[in-house]
Amino acid sequence: MNDREKRILTLLSKYGALSKRQLAEKERISWGTIFKLVTRLENAGFVKNIGIDAHPDTTGKDPHLYDLVERYPLAIGIDVSSSAVTMVLTNLKKTILHQKTFPPVDKLSNAELQRALGEYCARFLEQALLAEERACGIGLGLSLSCRRGKSPVAPRLIKGLEKALGIPVHIESPACCAAVFQKWHGKAFTLPEFVVIALRESLSAGIFWQNNLLHGARGMAGEFAHGGGDESDAPCWCGQRGCLETQINADRLYRQYLEQVRKESAISSAPLSDADRRIGLAVLCSMAKAGQTDAATIIRSAAAHLGKRIAALVNLLDIPDLIFASDFGADGDVWLPALSAEIHRRLLPGAQCTLMYAPMEAPLIALGAALSVLQTFLSPL
Repeated sequence: MNDREKRILTLLSKYGALSKRQLAEKERISWGTIFKLVTRLENAGFVKNIGIDAHPDTTGKDPHLYDLVERYPLAIGIDVSSSAVTMVLTNLKKTILHQKTFPPVDKLSNAELQRALGEYCARFLEQALLAEERACGIGLGLSLSCRRGKSPVAPRLIKGLEKALGIPVHIESPACCAAVFQKWHGKAFTLPEFVVIALRESLSAGIFWQNNLLHGARGMAGEFAHGGGDESDAPCWCGQRGCLETQINADRLYRQYLEQVRKESAISSAPLSDADRRIGLAVLCSMAKAGQTDAATIIRSAAAHLGKRIAALVNLLDIPDLIFASDFGADGDVWLPALSAEIHRRLLPGAQCTLMYAPMEAPLIALGAALSVLQTFLSPL
């Protein structure tokens, strides 16, 4: 598939059904060229003629509209969090065709993790795909904290799943999945370079440079929240002490909310419910936005620590567009003033930074994981 064909698929993915004339105008190409492109894509099973436009924006012959095919190509996205494994089947339209949640796997050994994910995927494929259908790949959102151990789990996990399922498997961090989602379905569609700072159970970044996701030599690009701390601080899963991720994560923020806002210190050692945590953090942000002192103090303190590390990241990469993504609900943007102030206070002279907030609602990570597979059919406009 050439780049022009990918651009046509991207236009239909972004804007929905379009006529050949509309596609030609958006791509600034001739009628003859767009006719050939659409015909090739239609013959290959990517697009379909959905009929005459009932409300054309021109006079003359009624134009036919073309849209992406609903069930080709297909990809599976998996979000492995501490509370559940969420799977979705989606397409280039980002439609969720099937979704299912499975029990968590974060406490399993590497061998048990591979076995459990293989079983989950096999059950999901059986339920989600129609006869003769095939997914072009599986995108797996898996944080480094789930890949810990002396031997690298990702290559062996990919090999084991591909052997068991007969489908290509691709692993990204949740932050990278969030970045892919923002690139093709969110705030970063027009941005060639941007950074997503993703705050969930873990804290990491997804980085796009020249319209490509950065992976690094070992697939660990974006893990900015480790090292550089006080050796007397709490240990991190990575083996170091004083990592920013141990100080700022969804679990810790929720416990601070229980203890400092709701004054329920007895709950601080209880197991965390994902639903309770999500609701609690959304309430924390809403209370801070409303001016509740204890809630605002929690967020200002966390934002000050996080802003220092983000500023260092901006100074290193020289990428000005940042997206702060978290599962804090609509009022999560209450973080932005404190974060922005701390970042700008520490930027190099002349450096710039624009900070946006994006709610990281379910199943965004699973969709981003699937799009990490499907983006091979897309091209920046």
